[in-house]
Amino acid sequence: MRGWLFVASTPHYAVTGTGGSFELTCLAAGDHVVEVWHETLGKQTKTVKLGANQSAAVSFEFAGS
Repeated sequence: MRGWLFVASTPHYAVTGTGGSFELTCLAAGDHVVEVWHETLGKQTKTVKLGANQSAAVSFEFAGS
């Protein structure tokens, strides 16, 4: 049996769905750092700039996935 615990210092986080997608809502305009983590493939980080009332799509691809 395995279990994972992740403590975030922000109220903005998500757990991916079965297809790997996620959505973060109610973010303020400005630059945001999005970090994704996989228990065996590691983590990746990207910066996203949002304008007022704007949405953005960000894609991450892990080698071997």
